[in-house]
Amino acid sequence: MIVKIGIDRMRVTTSVLPSIRQQQSNRSTVIWFLLAYTFLFILAQLPIWLNEFLPLQDYPNHLARMYVLLNHHNDPDLQKYYQVNFMILPNLAMDIIVPFLAKFVGLDIAGRLMLVLNIFMLTSGSAFLSYALFRRINFWSLMTFMAVYNQAFIINFINFLFGTGLALWCIGIWILMRENKTWLRLVLFSCLASILFICHLYGFGIYGLVVVSYEIYSFFKQRSYFKGAIFQRLLVLFGQFTIPAILYLSSPTSGGESIKYLTPVITKLKYVKMRMTDNYSLFLDNITIILIFFIPIAGILLKKLRLSKYMILPLCAVTVAYFLIPAKAVTSSHADWRILVPLFFLFLSSMEFNADKLFNRVIIGLLIVVFSVRIFVINSAWNAVQAEYKEILTAIGQIEKGSRLFSARAFNNYYATIPFIHAPTYATIEKSAFVPSFFAFGTQQPVAFQPQYVNLAEKTMATGYEEGEGVRWKLVLDNYDYVLISNEELMKKVPKTNLQSVFQSPHVHLYKVKN
Repeated sequence: MIVKIGIDRMRVTTSVLPSIRQQQSNRSTVIWFLLAYTFLFILAQLPIWLNEFLPLQDYPNHLARMYVLLNHHNDPDLQKYYQVNFMILPNLAMDIIVPFLAKFVGLDIAGRLMLVLNIFMLTSGSAFLSYALFRRINFWSLMTFMAVYNQAFIINFINFLFGTGLALWCIGIWILMRENKTWLRLVLFSCLASILFICHLYGFGIYGLVVVSYEIYSFFKQRSYFKGAIFQRLLVLFGQFTIPAILYLSSPTSGGESIKYLTPVITKLKYVKMRMTDNYSLFLDNITIILIFFIPIAGILLKKLRLSKYMILPLCAVTVAYFLIPAKAVTSSHADWRILVPLFFLFLSSMEFNADKLFNRVIIGLLIVVFSVRIFVINSAWNAVQAEYKEILTAIGQIEKGSRLFSARAFNNYYATIPFIHAPTYATIEKSAFVPSFFAFGTQQPVAFQPQYVNLAEKTMATGYEEGEGVRWKLVLDNYDYVLISNEELMKKVPKTNLQSVFQSPHVHLYKVKN
């Protein structure tokens, strides 16, 4: 009897041991993943905190808009040039988040936190979507860090990037909650879809395209899931878009201009590398495209990586959208190649490592090394332009508060202008100045020019002038108080007899217009 009891206990103990080992293994996996994610996340944001000025093309302009939103109510000079008009717009992520944060940490920190939040939303959203697809921690999803510093980030489509990250989270939640009650899903996803729409229209569009195509594929693969409940499934799937549809029709964006110009296919193929990886080092750009494009494809073919079959149709749908969408759609420029950003994050999120541990460790090790070097190069490139930014800010410090500032940057290489093209909008922050390149489009932003300045802004909003030609000097001299010229040696026909020098440095020259 005693022997029998002892044998039974041994059997129970033996059966429990694998379960304990599995729990310990799962716990260890989570810890190592969180450590790796935290390291890469801290690394990714270093350039944002280590540089006084952030040479992201549109960032100064966005920051100037945040300043107007925060101070318009008590600044007569801002009120003279700008008007705040909050309305239903599918492009408000930053305009809601940053002014709120700025009340506690100041505008500069709030703007940087928004950039950090973009990185977090994109990478954590990818990790969460990957978990939803495979129901386990997936180290491969860390590869999305290599895609963070894409050209959409460098140009700084900040609301679009936040919307893309939020879309990844929403897609993951959709997949995880497919078995929940109909009413709960309808309420929850109606709210999420509406929030996503307000953050950015493209993020909402990607979310809708992915979940619809995901469900179409599932319908043919999981008939039992739809059997007897197809009406409820369709109600949730399409019902969630009711409120966003109403919001869109109520928004001025719905009546915005779209240019139906399709970028040639060959150009769109070139964009795959150019827009996703190209920034400051051709060698690292090539290594990056290998890591986020060629290795995944080779890994799938060699069965080192596995692609979720349920994401095949969504990935195809987004790819088709990329080739069909025009260069400008629903008032947004660069509409076509922006789609590459969610496409790559979806692509990388839809894969996981197979059982080859050596391959897995080599790839993760390569990711950490290459990403570390890439961040060092990015930070070095940003640090190299700090001196010119300081020159611009010093020049802006010389103008009178509430002035009208025209800026012109002569160039013979457009890409060299990207870090500085919107730097003059710091004058709005520092001096409550009128700057014609300020983003004030009624179908995109909640800030607009006062009616009497709309026409002037439209005619003089250009800040970059190739070979220094094209400046409408008579209009400038008649309507502006100051002129800020960059690369003056390239500028043609500067009417210096009508201008008084105020500040000059190696890169910029500030003039006051003579009365």
